[in-house]
Amino acid sequence: MAPGRLRNLDALVRWSVFAAAVGLFLVLILLPLISLNRYAVREGLAHLVGEHDFSSFRGQGCNAISPVRTIFRAEVAKHDVPGLISIDVAGAGFLRHMVRNIVGTVVNAGKGKHSADHVGEILRARDRSAAGVNAPPHGLFLWSVSY
Repeated sequence: MAPGRLRNLDALVRWSVFAAAVGLFLVLILLPLISLNRYAVREGLAHLVGEHDFSSFRGQGCNAISPVRTIFRAEVAKHDVPGLISIDVAGAGFLRHMVRNIVGTVVNAGKGKHSADHVGEILRARDRSAAGVNAPPHGLFLWSVSY
C-alpha cells in the first residue's frame, strides 16, 4: 500500500426503491416490486455472502484484475416508511455494476422468475449472461465506508 493511501476495508452499498411513488416511474420501474417476495430475495442474497468469483455479476468494461470479491452481508429490508424497500450489500470492494447486477438478479427471484437457489447457480456459472438484467442506478447509494 502506498504511503498516505487508505485501504477500504468495508463498504456498504444500498439500493432503495420507494414503491409508493406516483407517475410513469412507478409504472415502468416500481410497480413490479410492490408484490416482491422479500423471503426469496433474502434467500437469493444468502448465496452471495462470502468470498466468491463474481464474474456473473461483473459489468461490461470492468478492468479489475480479479473478479474475486468478499461480501460480508447482503440483506433486504422493509422500512417504517410505507412502500420503501432496500437491498444492502456490504463487502470489501465491488466490481463495476456488480451491485446493480446482483439486485436485478435477486429481484427476479423475488418476482418468481427463477428460484432463490438459482442465484447460487448463476454465481457458480461465472458467466455474465447467466445473471439477470442490472437494476436501474436510481436508488443506488454508497451508504458507508469503513477503513
